[in-house]
Amino acid sequence: MIFNQKKNGWNLNFEFKENELVYSLVTSTEKSKTKISYLEITGDSWEHIRRNEWYRNVGLLWLVIGIYMNVVMYLDIKSLAPSIWLILGVVMLVIYKVREINFLVLGAGSNNILIIKDSSCEEIYNLLLEKRKDSVLKTYGSINFDNPLDVEVGKFKVLLDQEFIDKKKYEEVVKELNDYHKNIPVLSPITSFK
Repeated sequence: MIFNQKKNGWNLNFEFKENELVYSLVTSTEKSKTKISYLEITGDSWEHIRRNEWYRNVGLLWLVIGIYMNVVMYLDIKSLAPSIWLILGVVMLVIYKVREINFLVLGAGSNNILIIKDSSCEEIYNLLLEKRKDSVLKTYGSINFDNPLDVEVGKFKVLLDQEFIDKKKYEEVVKELNDYHKNIPVLSPITSFK
């Protein structure tokens, strides 16, 4: 499954493969393509807003100049016509707001996955978390009876704490592990060598 997002010169591509995401990011200054294992996705997310501060700064400066010019024109010739600087200042502030990009950022090891907050954002985010959960359960969700009891119980406790499994599944696994380890004969240690 492939998703493509574009906004204000940003182009993000999400190619969902079986065990990894192929994530591409293209801007006017950057081009990258990264393979990210679903196991690397941390589940931590936050919002990031990308703005071009230049438009805001220039807009505010021209707005101040425009207000000053309007006051001078009114005091000098009693004209209420807006100054070109005032109009340009407002235009720059509008551009500043329109070119703003809101991202949902998802942590993934040493990478961050940027998702543009648009109509497909929620679907991409939920699919990433679903693929993450499937990969974690595929890798860590089966019982390894060769491991010591405390190691396996600990592993499933982590899966429970991170909400990959529910309490009922955790209790079933712990019961199965306890039943298995009860039936293993305990070997006595060797006390002497001959």
